[in-house]
Amino acid sequence: MPSPLRTLSFAIGTFVVACSATAEVVKLTVEQRQPLANARQPYEKLTGRFTGELDPRLPQNAVVTDIELAPRNARGMVEYSATFTILKPLDMGKATGVLVYQVPNRGRANLEGGGYFGDFRGAGHVLVASGWQADIAAGAGVEAMVAPIARNPDGSSITGPAMARFYDAPAGATTQPIIRGRVTGTATPASLDTTNATFTRRTSEEGARVPIASNAWAFADCSQTPFPGRPDPDKVCLKDGFDPASLYELTYEAKDPKKNVATDYKTDCKTCHIPAKKDDWVYVRGYPVLKK
Repeated sequence: MPSPLRTLSFAIGTFVVACSATAEVVKLTVEQRQPLANARQPYEKLTGRFTGELDPRLPQNAVVTDIELAPRNARGMVEYSATFTILKPLDMGKATGVLVYQVPNRGRANLEGGGYFGDFRGAGHVLVASGWQADIAAGAGVEAMVAPIARNPDGSSITGPAMARFYDAPAGATTQPIIRGRVTGTATPASLDTTNATFTRRTSEEGARVPIASNAWAFADCSQTPFPGRPDPDKVCLKDGFDPASLYELTYEAKDPKKNVATDYKTDCKTCHIPAKKDDWVYVRGYPVLKK
């Protein structure tokens, strides 16, 4: 069940969600505004992108991995951006003062669906969803987030271990995408040298892992070019092809997330804010709030 959270500020398109890190929205751009059919009163749909800032010096933000190594803007803050969708009454004077925030599952929130979403719209609530996962590629109907690229003090890439699994491969397939979190491109290999990685095969979850020789596979696409194929950091080519009945595991060193840039909030969006009332509420539905 959704849990009520008192919010200190509310704006059309700006929302507050409890979390262990401290962040601030500094820019919000409504890229599209369109009418939305609704049973009891006219609604509209707003979509766009917002940019936020995190202060890397605050202890509560230390929970963000490598934030101390992320690039900073002129104010010494770390910037990030994400997409959002807002469904709201056309006449906000008829809104109930309740905002329902839906945490998307792999970027999909389905705010325009029926069931309780239909009930919420019928009641006059404001519905909001936004991107929060930086490992999801942007696309139609997908809420996505862009995170900054953190680097070592000397400017070199930060690297760390990554693992991907391959199973139920089509019969005869020689190439498979490196999928983590249901999408590709989430953990780019630091090197395409297969001697720096480990690729194994087994016939069941409990079975023994059998190593695959480094010269028998490549970070490459062999769908159009024979092995070793065309180099591709998002795919794996297996010289003898994948066995649909086997489970494959790839472990390797990965590098570099991504970054986006914003402009000043006071210039772009300060006038769009509507002060909160004491009886305004935010309901969050989705993943539980993480606590230390």
